[in-house]
Amino acid sequence: MHKTFFALLLMMASLCFTQAQAQTVIPQPKEITMGKGFFTIKPNTPVELNFEGEEARQMKAYIRQTLGLKVFKGKFISKVPAISLNLLRIKEPSCYGRTFPEYYTLDVTPERITIMSHTTTGLFYALQTLRQLMVDGNKVLAPR
Repeated sequence: MHKTFFALLLMMASLCFTQAQAQTVIPQPKEITMGKGFFTIKPNTPVELNFEGEEARQMKAYIRQTLGLKVFKGKFISKVPAISLNLLRIKEPSCYGRTFPEYYTLDVTPERITIMSHTTTGLFYALQTLRQLMVDGNKVLAPR
């Protein structure tokens, strides 16, 4: 009887642990698919923006403050690992007439981090997720 109880307790604990791992990002994204590997953020990792103006200035200041990285306008053609924030200039996704300004996609590979959204609000939320996925201070797990 004690063995059965212990086995049941162990099974319940593993289920709770699995669920806790899935809820480590707050707020919980609609979908996360974990890939393999991670992206290492180094002090010289460039961050590129595809937009300008006051919103870009605020985003640059936030990234410098929270991640300590330099932000540039434009794309890096070389093979340098980089973080790319892309503000999409098309209509926001909607459903039944409701828009979703917080919508974003975050793709992490060992070579690059790409963030896309229709609003700077979505880019900000993606950066929050990125910060929560960081382990060992500078490695970002690879959800895909």
